[in-house]
Amino acid sequence: MSDPRGADPVRRAPAVLDIDSDCCPAVGPRAARADELTALAARAGFPVEHLGTGRRSR
Repeated sequence: MSDPRGADPVRRAPAVLDIDSDCCPAVGPRAARADELTALAARAGFPVEHLGTGRRSR
């Protein structure tokens, strides 16, 4: 289904990064890049939770 405003539909994979702080940044990368986000977060030593999927990495 196309967007009537002409925008390309993009599947997003919302996630929350646990950065050991008082805040947890929420991000919305393209779904195709969710694994890349998980790998980068793990490399930095931070877990990421992909919202709505039950996926959580450490």
